[in-house]
Amino acid sequence: MKKIFISVIVFIISLSTSANSLKIGFYNLENLFDTQHDLHHQDWTYTPYSNAKKIPGCLKIKHHWYRKKCLKTDWNAAKLKKKIGLIKKMLADENLDILAVSEIENTKVLAMLAKAMGFKNFFLGVGKDKRGIHNAILYKDSVKLIKQLSHYPSDEYFSYFPTRSILQGQFKYKKETFSLFVNHWPSQYKSTFSRKLMVKFLNKITTLTNEKVIALGDFNTIKKEQHIFNDLKLVELTNNFAGTYYLKSKKKWEHLDRIFLSKNLLDGNGPLYQKNSFKIKFRQRKGKISRALSFKASDHLPLIIQLK
Repeated sequence: MKKIFISVIVFIISLSTSANSLKIGFYNLENLFDTQHDLHHQDWTYTPYSNAKKIPGCLKIKHHWYRKKCLKTDWNAAKLKKKIGLIKKMLADENLDILAVSEIENTKVLAMLAKAMGFKNFFLGVGKDKRGIHNAILYKDSVKLIKQLSHYPSDEYFSYFPTRSILQGQFKYKKETFSLFVNHWPSQYKSTFSRKLMVKFLNKITTLTNEKVIALGDFNTIKKEQHIFNDLKLVELTNNFAGTYYLKSKKKWEHLDRIFLSKNLLDGNGPLYQKNSFKIKFRQRKGKISRALSFKASDHLPLIIQLK
C-alpha cells in the first residue's frame, strides 16, 4: 500500500513539472516512407513486391549495396504500421509538446505518425534529397505556430550535391517567441567540407535576429570532426551518455544527433532551458542499456529537452 501511495505521489509531481514546462524531442526516424512510389524520387526500396514496377525500379539503382537492399525489401502496409507503432512505443512515456523528426517522406505518412502519437498539428519541410526524405515538426496546442520556413543553402556546392533543407518552425510560448531549426546534414559519404558549409549556413539563418533559438537534428558529424562546431554561434548541450548512433562495423558510438541553443535560452527572461533536462532516450534490460530494444524503431536514439 505504501509503495502504491509513493508511486501516485511521484506521478502527480511529474505531471505538475511537465505542466509548467515545454518538452521538445528530436528523432531521426530512419526511412519512414509510405508504400507508394513518388515520381522523381528514388524510393523503390520502400514499395511492396505487389507493385509490378518495383523490381525494374530497383534494378536501375547503380550502387550495388542499395540495389540489393531494394530487391530484398518488401515494404508493405503491415511493416509501415509496425514501424509507426515502434516509434510511438519509444516515446510513449515522454508526453512531448513538440517532436522534430528527420527521414520522413511526405505529409501522408506524417499524418499517420501524428495520429498515432496524438499530435493534431504538423508540417513538412521541402528539400532536394534524391530519395525524398525530409524534416518535419509535430506539435500540440501548448504552443502556437507563428511561421514555418524551409531554408536551403545557397552555396554552389549544393547545386552539384543536393541535400536536405533546414526546417524552421517559429512558435509562441509564454507570450514570447522562439524558433526551432531542424537539421539533417550531408552524410558521412560526403566530405567534411559539406558539413563545414552547413555550419556557416546555420550561423547565417540563426543570427538574423536576437530571437531564442534551438537547433537540433542529425548533424552527421563524428568525433574527429567535432572541431567544425567551434565556429557555430550556438551552445551545444552534452551529457555523459556514449552517443546517439552505434557503428556496428567499428563497435563504437557516435554523437550524430545533437542539440544547440542560443545563449539567451541559458539565462535571461522568458522561456529558458531547464537545467539538466537534456537526455538521450534509450531502453533498458536488467538495468543496462539494451541496443536490441533501443534501436527497434530506428538506428538513431531520440533527444529530449525541456524549457521552463
